[in-house]
Amino acid sequence: MTDLERYRRTDRAQDVGFVFGALTAASLPGPGLLRLLGRLHMTESAARSTLAKMVRMGRLDVERHGRVGVYSLGAPLARRYRQIEGTATLPAWSGSFHGIVHQVPESARWFRDRLTYYADFHGFGTLRPGVLISVRAETDTVLGQLGEAPEGAVLHRVLITPETVEEARGMAGATWDLADVARRAEDLTSRIRELRGSVDLECRPGGQGHEGREFRGDDPPADEARLWDVFGRWNALYQQVMRVVLADPHLPVELLPPRWPVGVMFAELNRLNTGWGPTLQPFLRAQVEQAAPGLARYEPAPWERTR
Repeated sequence: MTDLERYRRTDRAQDVGFVFGALTAASLPGPGLLRLLGRLHMTESAARSTLAKMVRMGRLDVERHGRVGVYSLGAPLARRYRQIEGTATLPAWSGSFHGIVHQVPESARWFRDRLTYYADFHGFGTLRPGVLISVRAETDTVLGQLGEAPEGAVLHRVLITPETVEEARGMAGATWDLADVARRAEDLTSRIRELRGSVDLECRPGGQGHEGREFRGDDPPADEARLWDVFGRWNALYQQVMRVVLADPHLPVELLPPRWPVGVMFAELNRLNTGWGPTLQPFLRAQVEQAAPGLARYEPAPWERTR
């Protein structure tokens, strides 16, 4: 018996993060989350199971308000979704890589898989077999999540300091497939532009603006089905964004190739969000309020911050 399955990413967990991001929510009540996850084709039992698992893994925090659980993103997941939103800043190059040198016996492959999962989640990559490196000082965080090492396993914290930036850039290129990340970002940029051209939420038929609309449970909008459809498209797009973000090591500028396309991708994504968000977000927040009034807390949306 191992607990390996607990460490695998799932689309369900990514759907949870997407809902928080779409609403720019600091916290959401369980009934509201379940309603929106149901619109992403997740059954209630699957949604409840996903939320419980994410709480156990520290991806979500939960507080009880009477009989209602109110959820918020745990610190590691909050940082990840700042990257998905495109608002996370790249780290400064300190001149050194933080590293974990490991040797794990074949009989304890479950522990190696667990180490690999947590290391990858916190930004480490494999320089060569048995050597993980990162530009962030997350070594203690990773090792602290592993629990007791099995007999025969060896783990060492190391700091690797290349002599030049060129050598550091070469190590980064050997550790992460930056060409693949660039290709994915360019392909997704084209997809985002296509979506912006095919879905227009900025005005109603007849030219009446969507922005500032109020949605109430006793007065569903005439275009409710269309709004739910675009919500699904928005989620599908962010599943693709997630894949780029997970592949991107978020390196300092000094270690990136010239003309890095990820920034262009996020600029296009921001344009799409600015067109869709002011209509979709009030509609989605209204669904949460109908399910559990007064328990959600929200933060300013990116399009509101830039006004």
